[in-house]
Amino acid sequence: MVHRDDLQAVRDRLEDHVRGTAPVYESEHRLRDAKGEWIWVLERGRGVAWDENGRATRIIGTTTDISDRKRLEQQFNQAQKMEAVGHLAGGVAHDFNNVLTAILTTAELLLEDSKRLQADQLADVQEIRDAALRAAEITGQLLAFGRRQQLRPRTVDVNDAVHGVERLLRRLIGEHIVLETECHPEPALIRTDPGQLEQAIINLALNARDAMPDGGRLVITTLPLTLTPARVADQPGVPPGPAWAVRVSDSGTGMDAATRERLFEPFFTTKGLGQGAGLGMAMVYGFVRQSGGMVHVDSAPGTGTRIDLIFPSVLIAEDTPIPTDTETTGVDGQETILLAEDEGAVRGLLERILRNHGYTVLSAGNGREALELAARNDDGFALVISDLVMPEMGGRELVERLRERIPDLRFLFLSGYPSDPASDQGSGGAPAFLQKPFSPMALLREVRRALDA
Repeated sequence: MVHRDDLQAVRDRLEDHVRGTAPVYESEHRLRDAKGEWIWVLERGRGVAWDENGRATRIIGTTTDISDRKRLEQQFNQAQKMEAVGHLAGGVAHDFNNVLTAILTTAELLLEDSKRLQADQLADVQEIRDAALRAAEITGQLLAFGRRQQLRPRTVDVNDAVHGVERLLRRLIGEHIVLETECHPEPALIRTDPGQLEQAIINLALNARDAMPDGGRLVITTLPLTLTPARVADQPGVPPGPAWAVRVSDSGTGMDAATRERLFEPFFTTKGLGQGAGLGMAMVYGFVRQSGGMVHVDSAPGTGTRIDLIFPSVLIAEDTPIPTDTETTGVDGQETILLAEDEGAVRGLLERILRNHGYTVLSAGNGREALELAARNDDGFALVISDLVMPEMGGRELVERLRERIPDLRFLFLSGYPSDPASDQGSGGAPAFLQKPFSPMALLREVRRALDA
């Protein structure tokens, strides 16, 4: 009845108590139940009769089914593991975004002055710029996994998202796979970033395609759910109550338990070399969790895979307007700007961009240097541009210290992480933030917007 992998440990613990070296017998192990299925049990016992050698000849105790507790422990351990990997992924993305800012900004500056470049040089710079943009997409996926992505949430009908990608998916998955969509007749309203939702559905569909190399059936369904408190007990941040799910089901090869356990880890992939970076499912997981939802996976070898993206439902369709930023004129100025940026290459490029457009720049390598520079500058400054994370003193503490002397100070935060919701701009409360990497024109527009606010 005892699982063979646990049998020796059970025997050793029992023998320790029989010999008298352990005061009680206690063991957690797997046991076959009456249905022939393996369950986890906790056995406890104590000797009540002994032979002339002092060995226990009779033990009385209990066997308790602890399968539910074990399942919760495994889920909790997995959640902790994913959280730790998410922090690591977010940190890597933050540092990488600093490097990408220097690469992308330099390429943009060269392209702005393209008359000095020969045709082959211009093509090389464009390739550098395009490669940096592709790398920025990868860091975005890492930030999504770490739930540090900058989302633009609005009320979305899940049915519209499915219909919106249906035509694209029919081209992507190929004619050897039958695609079916089954959308609920009622509006399926959730609050999330519509672009990220569509990208998540596409990622799931592409994975399903790869699991059906010889053809099969892919079904995308929207359906209402009710999340009970018990179901979300191990899902921090997910409220119980009505919810909507996007279910992506395929008839492919399926996944074993080891693959399911690592499914959402960044860079984990079962595909061949060069066929995937292993970030698609990490992005899906991070995006859904950041949207207040959860992901449920049901799969086994040979039975296909079903993945549910579950989001809390909303009742009123109140859209959050998505800001547009296409204005490229009127970005020059004559104001003095205090700049604090610890990455030397990035700081030098920011100085160059701002000075080329008429601004006077006071440059510092961290918050403490910026404070000293501000104290020595009698003429003052109109704006502070600061990285959020710097050695010795970060951007937020810098602004707090400066505001003690200048209450209405205007500032613009920069960071490789997405926007910090605690940031504000003056007394108006509107955030002034630019996420790395960014183009020179994006910087100039944000500077002008912050100065004119």
